[in-house]
Amino acid sequence: MEQISVVVADDVEQTRQDISRLLYFEDDISVVGEAATGEEAIEVVKEVKPDVVLMDINMPGMDGIQATEEITSHFSGTAIIIISIQGEQEYLKKAMMAGAREYLIKPFSGDDVASTIRQVAKVKRSYSFGQAIGSAEIEKKSQAKVVTLFSGKGGTGKSLAATNLSIVLGRSFKVALVDLDMQFGDISLMLGLNSKRNLEHLLEEEIIDWDVLQGYLLHHLSGIQVMPGLGSVEHNEKIERNLIEKLVNCLKEHFDYLILDLTTGFNETNLFALECADVIVQMVTPDLLSLKSAISSQRLFEALGNGHKVLTLENFAGRNGAFKQQMVEKTLEQTVVASIPYDEKTVLTAVNKGVPPTLVRSSNALNQAFEKLAETVAGKAVPDKSGKGLIRKIFSF
Repeated sequence: MEQISVVVADDVEQTRQDISRLLYFEDDISVVGEAATGEEAIEVVKEVKPDVVLMDINMPGMDGIQATEEITSHFSGTAIIIISIQGEQEYLKKAMMAGAREYLIKPFSGDDVASTIRQVAKVKRSYSFGQAIGSAEIEKKSQAKVVTLFSGKGGTGKSLAATNLSIVLGRSFKVALVDLDMQFGDISLMLGLNSKRNLEHLLEEEIIDWDVLQGYLLHHLSGIQVMPGLGSVEHNEKIERNLIEKLVNCLKEHFDYLILDLTTGFNETNLFALECADVIVQMVTPDLLSLKSAISSQRLFEALGNGHKVLTLENFAGRNGAFKQQMVEKTLEQTVVASIPYDEKTVLTAVNKGVPPTLVRSSNALNQAFEKLAETVAGKAVPDKSGKGLIRKIFSF
């Protein structure tokens, strides 16, 4: 049984002792160090190189957020789980931006902390790719299943679908989400992520390989990896097929699923993405203009020999004045694999806060639609191996 080494960082000695007791009877988890301040946590991590740090937010001197940012910047082999008595959204976003993998609210049970440590360690190890043995000795694995999200017309909610599909698949698989919407890509914003490097900066790299791309990929708290899109629209013409081909081919070797959020239209980059895709999810909304665009796109898919890859996903289902699903299917001569209900309040709140609704993992119709889509894409049910959703953890105490 592979041991998971843990460091507990909390300024309250009793809390450190309580956590150590909670984990004492877990055969696969071992507490290898403690720290009372952020500075101490960094020194302990430097010395023992643990798999996971349980990091309190409020500590004297350097707080847990600052220490997390420092550790994730210099010790990529260590994952951080933030622990706090505070469950406000602002703290959650700060923890995510600093590089934390999970967020637990005090008090928590032994099962909560143990299962969270195991999940974080599993994700962390899955992205280590044999650092100790060197990349040249990594065993060849099967390549990722490539899923593109496409719409011939803007405003269909394509990025929302790409984001939430990735999160649902990411519960059980290694998933990379790539923002290829060259006009108005906003995947990073929807996930509450910030990055100083994006596709535009990738143009400056002489070689595009896994070592380089790891410096661009953003780790989201859900476990998925995100390649941010362009920082500005005026540079979209600089991104050519050759760059995207190198990016996609490299990422395919390291993930189970590669989700590509495409821009509208059939430019050279999109044609490559559609060609290499295993599944094309075509977004439609139940209105005349969207269906007209979808019909035209479908004809082109057929002409390119990609018609058999297409799955139709409906958004804004049930909106006032919208066509019924039966009418959508009859018009497109396609079965709608999932219908995302019109829920403006939930979607706007999620987008504005940078917290996708599938992080909550509630049983509402919105989440059920994305779970159904993920099941269809995967060709099987997608089990949830990571326990409660992060946001539900925060607000269920």
